[in-house]
Amino acid sequence: MTIIKKLLVFVSSTLILHSCIDIEEIITIKEDNSGTYSFNMDMGGMLEFAKTMGSDNEKKEKKKRDTLIYFKDMMTGETDLTPQEKELYKDATAKVKLDEGNAEMKMQVQCPFQKIEQLPEIKENLFKIAKRLKVFDKIADKENKEATASEEDMADEKMISPGAGAKNEFIAKPGKVSFAILNSSDYKKELMGDSSAAMMQQMTALMGEIKYKTTIITPKPVKKYNGNAASLSADKRSVSFITNFTEMMEAPEKLGYLVEY
Repeated sequence: MTIIKKLLVFVSSTLILHSCIDIEEIITIKEDNSGTYSFNMDMGGMLEFAKTMGSDNEKKEKKKRDTLIYFKDMMTGETDLTPQEKELYKDATAKVKLDEGNAEMKMQVQCPFQKIEQLPEIKENLFKIAKRLKVFDKIADKENKEATASEEDMADEKMISPGAGAKNEFIAKPGKVSFAILNSSDYKKELMGDSSAAMMQQMTALMGEIKYKTTIITPKPVKKYNGNAASLSADKRSVSFITNFTEMMEAPEKLGYLVEY
């Protein structure tokens, strides 16, 4: 049983609201059009809520872990990655910090790119490459101990990555980054019929919204931008867009954004 299913059992008789998951996608672009794609997830709110509700595992020793995995270390044995994929993702990393006693759980998966034209492939496939290399199995230490349910949820891209599975268009080139859902109506129907999405809807109704944030950091001042709940930094070199799970379910096109610099 995943942590989401367990939490739904915990909160089935309460209306207390709590922010359960905060997700931020950060794209950093440098002057030479290289940069870094980073996906960050904070699930501390879920652990805190479970802690306040109590559980059967309350007396067990609380797990504490700070793990950093280099993708290149997972490429030393046999893999099904192509030489091109190995080159593109060799400097990618995955990090998980878990402290159940203090209700802290954060994950970061990131990958640098040498030219901005590589960014669409990295954004689309980073989680898939991590799964093919069994990065999340390594983080959960499945070979030596039972993985926690929360760690298993981390590897489920569809549960955490906004727009995953939708037909989309992501453009990244010097001076412009944009994202758009191309099949909004069909994707909405797909989400409405998805059991995982239905569980997450119940969870957000009881615990608070899942927040999705995209931040674009540019080497030059932003000239034009639009997107949901947009916010531009004082120096005009960082712009963020925020969408929550309910908004995504009702209008997937709100996940779209445009930044020109």
